[in-house]
Amino acid sequence: MFSVTRLSSVKKHAGDIYENKKTVLYLLAREHGTEEERKELDYWYSKKTDNIDKVYGVEKIFRRTRVDEKALRLIEKHNEIGQSYLAKIDVPEEKKKPFSELANYLLRRES
Repeated sequence: MFSVTRLSSVKKHAGDIYENKKTVLYLLAREHGTEEERKELDYWYSKKTDNIDKVYGVEKIFRRTRVDEKALRLIEKHNEIGQSYLAKIDVPEEKKKPFSELANYLLRRES
């Protein structure tokens, strides 16, 4: 649902949470969370553990702060900015097409 990290060739659910990575989701949760939620994030991110309770606790905060929706809005915003800059470049449209296609592919992919 939230974060996935590659371990060898196998993906581990919530790998970024286990590894205490400060992702966009984490930063958005800190920005939009209550003081209590920020303290709970600090608690979980201070632990180096593979405890599933850590994942449940962090994902619960992510859901309550709706960081998935906020991250999608950020992605859409920055895609629009990128597309507007691409439109301003003075080259034939067929030269721009691969960049637009790549952006659209990246927006549609699952992980």
